[in-house]
Amino acid sequence: MQALLFTIVIAASLHAAGTDSYATGDMQFKDWGISFTVPAQLQRWTSEKENAFFAYVQKSANKATIKTDLIHVAIWSAEEDAAMMCLTVKRERGGDSLNLSKLLARLELDNKLAKKYGHATKINRLALDKIGSLSCIINDVTLRTGARQFSYHLVTGVVNFEIQWMFPDGSKFAELKPLIDGIFKTISIDVE
Repeated sequence: MQALLFTIVIAASLHAAGTDSYATGDMQFKDWGISFTVPAQLQRWTSEKENAFFAYVQKSANKATIKTDLIHVAIWSAEEDAAMMCLTVKRERGGDSLNLSKLLARLELDNKLAKKYGHATKINRLALDKIGSLSCIINDVTLRTGARQFSYHLVTGVVNFEIQWMFPDGSKFAELKPLIDGIFKTISIDVE
């Protein structure tokens, strides 16, 4: 339910947050050991909005059941809130190493519980995959509201990089998929 909680929080925040203006030209994001190109169609939230979102998630999280600590958040929205991209960097509690098979099992359970409790209607895809030479997990879920959550998880030791897309109107997914693919072609991870 960890991923589901995060998704619900994102969905609730999406329309309330908005963005200030849209940049022209692609920009490079490079921080926290991950880098990628952000297309001009996406506008990063202000640091105040990101910090408020981070604080809300930290306060709302059930520390007893969630096995990770959120350490960084960066969020971008597409024009007219057609989609939102959220990068989270999480660290395993207790310094335990995380691998893709452990994370895959955790996501399978999250998805199963989301369907059981009626939050998700369809698991479109949950699979091991690759982004370039990086192994990852893709999790693609349709929610009860008609929204669609699409996320990539990249793991390096105790750090889990998650790039999650939320489409309030799930039908926008196909239209914006080339944008997503373009971002993932540029991802690089450099964690010591």
